[in-house]
Amino acid sequence: MNQIRSDDSSKPGELPPTRPLQPPQKRRWTTLILCSVIFISGGVIGAGLAVLWNTRPWPLPRRTLQERTDRLTKKIADKVDLSAEQTEQLRAIIKERLEEIESIRLEMSPKMQAQAQLLDAKITPLLDDRQKTKWKKLYAKLFRRWLNKPPTTQPATQPT
Repeated sequence: MNQIRSDDSSKPGELPPTRPLQPPQKRRWTTLILCSVIFISGGVIGAGLAVLWNTRPWPLPRRTLQERTDRLTKKIADKVDLSAEQTEQLRAIIKERLEEIESIRLEMSPKMQAQAQLLDAKITPLLDDRQKTKWKKLYAKLFRRWLNKPPTTQPATQPT
C-alpha cells in the first residue's frame, strides 16, 4: 500500500519535500488583447445603436395644425379616458389654443430673426478669417435648429 520509491530520500512516515510554488505564468498580452477586443466591440455596438436610434431627421418637420390637434387630442383623451362628446369639445379647445400659439410664433419670428442677426453681427468682427468660416457654418446650423428656417442674409438691424 504505502510504497516508497527508491529515489525517494524521505524517511518512512514523512512527506516528501515539496517544491516551492511557482507563480502562474502572466498572460499580459492575452489579457490586453482580450480587453481591447471587448472595448472595441462595445464601441461598435454603441455606434450601431446610435445610428439606429437617431434615424429621425433634424430639425423635425413641422406638423400641420390638424395633425398637432389630432395628436394632442388623442393623447389627452387616452390618458384621461374621455367620452366621445368630451373628446370633440377638447379637440375644439386645443385647435383654438394651437391657432393662437401659432399666431404668437409668427408674430415673434421676425424679432427672433433680428436677434439672431444681431448676434452674428456682434460676433463676426471678433473673429479672424479662418474662424469666420467656421462661425458661419455653426451659425447656419444653430439658426436652422433654433428657428427651423435658414438664416437670412439681410444686414442686422436694431429691433424697436
